[in-house]
Amino acid sequence: MKRIGLPLTLTLLLTPLTHSQTRPTEHPRSDSLYQSGVKYYSEGQYTRAIESLKGVQQDSLAAGVVFLTGASYAGINDFQEALQYLQAAVDLQPSNTGYRLHFARLLGQAGMFRDAEAQYEAILLIDSGFVPALTSLGLIANDRRDYERSSFLFGQAIRRNPRDYLSYFHLGFALTSMGKGDSARNFLSTCLTLNRGYTPATLLLASLYYRKQEYADALRLYTLALEQRPETADTWYKIGLCHEKLNEPEASVKAFRTATGLDSLSEFAFAHLGQAYFQLGRFDSAVVAYGRAAVLDDENPVFFLNLALAWERLDSTQHAVDAFHRSLAAYHPDKIGRVYGQLGALYFNRKKLREARDAYRKALQFDPSDAEAQFYVAVVYDKLRDFRSALEGYKRFLTIAAADPSQRERIETAKKRIQAMRKSP
Repeated sequence: MKRIGLPLTLTLLLTPLTHSQTRPTEHPRSDSLYQSGVKYYSEGQYTRAIESLKGVQQDSLAAGVVFLTGASYAGINDFQEALQYLQAAVDLQPSNTGYRLHFARLLGQAGMFRDAEAQYEAILLIDSGFVPALTSLGLIANDRRDYERSSFLFGQAIRRNPRDYLSYFHLGFALTSMGKGDSARNFLSTCLTLNRGYTPATLLLASLYYRKQEYADALRLYTLALEQRPETADTWYKIGLCHEKLNEPEASVKAFRTATGLDSLSEFAFAHLGQAYFQLGRFDSAVVAYGRAAVLDDENPVFFLNLALAWERLDSTQHAVDAFHRSLAAYHPDKIGRVYGQLGALYFNRKKLREARDAYRKALQFDPSDAEAQFYVAVVYDKLRDFRSALEGYKRFLTIAAADPSQRERIETAKKRIQAMRKSP
């Protein structure tokens, strides 16, 4: 770090003082001011501490006075003064790890991470097991996404202080970021054993259970997190997701409604609320929830597609068609065929055969390998008594679906219709 230019009074301090020069009995008033400074500092009255410490006789100053003055300036966020005094204290006593630790933390808080890192490394050269330096370096490594180094540093900290719950959490975070979720779970569990109320560890561990599809355990942990932060919309949203995965739509509705009540701009909470209502057959409520999600993000085609399906269940064909078209406008081209297929199904079920035919043909334009669309376009032609087109459609379907066992029933139907049409005059 570039040396800071120090005031003359601090420059003089860098000349070592003799024992006789620092004896408090030589300057009773200075000693009293120093003791007042210590008292004010311990009480958090940093400005008064500075006033007292500034009154100490210069030839009575020692590294402790300089450090305390710097720490007091740090307490009132006067960075420049704190920097100069703490730098001077470190220069006066280079082996004092406590002085270096405060100096390093000041640098880190000011965003001077490389300089802070150098001070933490210097502390470890003095004491390789100094836990605050290990954990501070670990946090810097996490910020840089150097998770290998972070996990090593927090592992070292845990070896020296096995009850350091924060190091267990940060080690778990680093391992999670490295894709080592199973190992991370052990450390996060230990963190919660040491401090049950540490919500960040609870939430991270819950997310790991969720990723492993262990939804009941994830739900238990998300519910535990609510004990500390009951008004957190995101936690309610994730509780709703767990209930959704556990096929508990009533509980999902409650959780997602709470989430949307706490955060009225959460489009995904509204979308999942719509899904829960849809599963319960409450299609009118599903329309409202899906509609809100679509308003919040009118570029998400899935929201409009789900809205269309909900309108379809309410027998509101025109609303459903409008929502399908909004979905088509937002979808990426490689997904549009699927939407046209669903639009075709809507028209087919409403016996609007020509509209269904056109929708299925559009689906095949975007995805010629769509066996379902090809089958139904043939069926529609069949119902419209356009037998030549129906025959060609069934043949094309058999070619597409030949290797697909899920199409077995449709394959049999197509074969029967082909035979029947060939026998017809």
